[in-house]
Amino acid sequence: MSSLAALINSVKSNTASNTHLQRTLGKKRPASESSKDQLIKKLKKEKAAQPKPKQPRSTGPDVVVFDDSGLRAQTAGDRADRKAFMSSKISKPETASSTKEAKSMTEKEQKDEVENQRRDVELNQLLATTKLLEDYRKYVDGAGWLVC
Repeated sequence: MSSLAALINSVKSNTASNTHLQRTLGKKRPASESSKDQLIKKLKKEKAAQPKPKQPRSTGPDVVVFDDSGLRAQTAGDRADRKAFMSSKISKPETASSTKEAKSMTEKEQKDEVENQRRDVELNQLLATTKLLEDYRKYVDGAGWLVC
């Protein structure tokens, strides 16, 4: 117990001679508040500091006039488009646009298109051949025959 008392005495003597500690210990601290309370107070101060927008005082109700003249002016084309849209009939896509594209392509573009179609055919053949090879390997492996 004497060592504890000696320790307390040495701490007291060291703090008494330290000027920095004396200054900080001499200041009175406010009662500790929770961080939530401090945050709430800070937000209230900020809200109070913001200027409130002035709302004009109205002496009567606001009157709004609706003009429906633009809604009634439908043309025959609008009616036909709406009727076609609401119809349950399925129309075929127009083929005239595809022929226009073919005519409007330049000679180079037409050659490129033919080349792309040729490559598409080759790719489809290659994929079909690969599928056949895979099926053959599965058959051979399953039958216990020649295993590559």
